[in-house]
Amino acid sequence: MTMKINRYELMRAIDKAKGIVQKNASIPALSALLIDGQRAIASNTEITLEVKLEASGGTSLLLPMRAFDMVRNLPEGELDIEQDNDLTVVIKAGKTTSRFSSYKVLDFTLRRERPDADGVILPGGKLMEALSKVVFASDDTSTRRELTGVNLRATGGVIKITATDGHMVAIDEVIADGVSDMDLIIPKNTVRKLISMDMDDNITLTHDGRSAVFETTAYTIYSRLIDGKYINTDQLFAPDDQLHALRIDRMDLIAALTRANLCNSDETKHALVVQLNGQTIDMTLVASTSGYHEILEADTDFTGELKIGLNPKMLLEALKGYSGDIITLKLMGPRAPVYISEEDSALKMIVLPVNI
Repeated sequence: MTMKINRYELMRAIDKAKGIVQKNASIPALSALLIDGQRAIASNTEITLEVKLEASGGTSLLLPMRAFDMVRNLPEGELDIEQDNDLTVVIKAGKTTSRFSSYKVLDFTLRRERPDADGVILPGGKLMEALSKVVFASDDTSTRRELTGVNLRATGGVIKITATDGHMVAIDEVIADGVSDMDLIIPKNTVRKLISMDMDDNITLTHDGRSAVFETTAYTIYSRLIDGKYINTDQLFAPDDQLHALRIDRMDLIAALTRANLCNSDETKHALVVQLNGQTIDMTLVASTSGYHEILEADTDFTGELKIGLNPKMLLEALKGYSGDIITLKLMGPRAPVYISEEDSALKMIVLPVNI
């Protein structure tokens, strides 16, 4: 039986499934997109994505990855798609007919566990914005599994969203009235997929100790959770009365750090030596075949003098999440973390110094 679907509608599902549909030696059928009634489903060992579709007729079929580019290059309009003998997918668009070997629908093994729990409503747009600001700090290569994800911890209607690789920490907050206490570690790949979905509507989150489901009117994402206990980042913050604050133009600092980073090679990362004295920020980087020196002026006086080594690339990444004109750096000593914040923003960054 032939399924009828608009090319644009199918391409929307294919684009959203990118990164999930991939070659799978153990379960070859997962190398395809399942078109099942009014849904397109992509799955791997970590995430299952459902995209709601407007299609009519037909039965379930598996659209293999090799067919994606064909759909992309077909003319706009309605497509007729069917799967012959459960092995070959036939796509018709006007006078064009294409065929692709596929897999048995019954071999498409879903990872789709819906937790037996009540869902909570989260503000999708604000949650995605916060996730996009902190996800860079997680480390998907770390041997500590909890550091390969992003921590969502809710208390009193406030969700604290934290990521760290052990060298830097990124923390943001989202207000979500009525959300009960929770403490989840979401895999980095899931977070990236959530961000890419443009989920601006309210999201219903259902979770238990093993898995979580993020659902809107258009999409549903099932994901495993990472076991373990996330670090208590509250312990990383020093009391304000022990810190020296420095206010500086954000764009000036970004431009300077970009220039400094250009002197670093891919093989060897040299420290940026920063000396603070009053309103003067003296920055130097010496590499084997290049060098950099620049002086910036801060908006406020720095109490005392301080010499500290920093990773310019890491500091640049931390500044990308901010949008205001002025940021505040708080420092305590040459071996203590640098705390970054911005007025009227819940986003906080912690960057550890490097040896000089």
